[in-house]
Amino acid sequence: MSIAENNSSILIDNHGRRMDYLRLAVTDRCNLRCQYCMPEQGVKHVPHDNILRWEEMLRLCRILVDHGLRKIRITGGEPFVRKDLVPFLAELAKLEPRPQIGITTNGVLLDRYLDQLEEADIKHLNISLDSLSPQIYKKITRRNNFKETWNSLLKAVNRGFNVKTNTVLQPGLNDDEIEDFVKLTKSLPITARFIEPMPFSGSPDHEFQEFSGYKIKERLEKAFDIKPLNKNDSRVATLYKVKGYAGRVGIIFAFSRTFCDSCSRMRISAQGQMRTCLYGQNVLDLRELLRCGSSDKTIINAINNVLQKRFKNGFEAEKHRTKSLFESMSAIGG
Repeated sequence: MSIAENNSSILIDNHGRRMDYLRLAVTDRCNLRCQYCMPEQGVKHVPHDNILRWEEMLRLCRILVDHGLRKIRITGGEPFVRKDLVPFLAELAKLEPRPQIGITTNGVLLDRYLDQLEEADIKHLNISLDSLSPQIYKKITRRNNFKETWNSLLKAVNRGFNVKTNTVLQPGLNDDEIEDFVKLTKSLPITARFIEPMPFSGSPDHEFQEFSGYKIKERLEKAFDIKPLNKNDSRVATLYKVKGYAGRVGIIFAFSRTFCDSCSRMRISAQGQMRTCLYGQNVLDLRELLRCGSSDKTIINAINNVLQKRFKNGFEAEKHRTKSLFESMSAIGG
């Protein structure tokens, strides 16, 4: 059923979920080599001509905003390694009605762009930070950039940005820092989020170990007086607040996939490949549509058509994969 035939400009999938959130990867490149995200040698980079141009990305976002998109999160790779990211963000900010625009970054380059982000009124930052120890940070990221990330985080908080930290917990490596991250929220008005590890390293040599969000919750309840904040809403993160603390704490059940029933996300990779579930596979080549002269109507109808074949949850999507090895997260777009 096309959008026109449905007499609606709002995208709704075959399970009745409104699709109003886009995660857009602007590059597959990264200046870190996090062991849970990619092999130590990195991944084979896509030729530049195969990456969507800024004007192509802007057109896709405009089309989707015209059909109910309310939130855009810019991901990578690391978004700030791509030249002219901030001018692109400034153009996104001009879309009407304006979507909420956020960026997921490792923070290494962030501080040099804070002025420009403020000028564009882009205030939502998710900063990946997997350890508060420079030594463990280096072991996880295979790079020595803890100082840059930490300084960027503090500068962003002090300048009034809405900051969330993303910490992927790995048993025996950084799971002993749960309490330390929570204590950050005592004085810092951030949301410290813990993410269950997922099998997206892109390497057959990486040993994937589960770490349940329920175990994280038990740790929190044992160490702190926590109060749930969003028990009945549809956010990806289950949020908590420690009594008397300035910030909040979140748990993302990324491997348990407890939030699929309300998932409103679409993903577009830097190559223009769309997928409707992180655990699934690419379902639509938007780059081909953009470069063969397709109209806006053709593009939105193609998007709507794949949304009508969306799997109910991540387990069903994973079951129908044709490849057993999951891609690097940098190739998918976080």
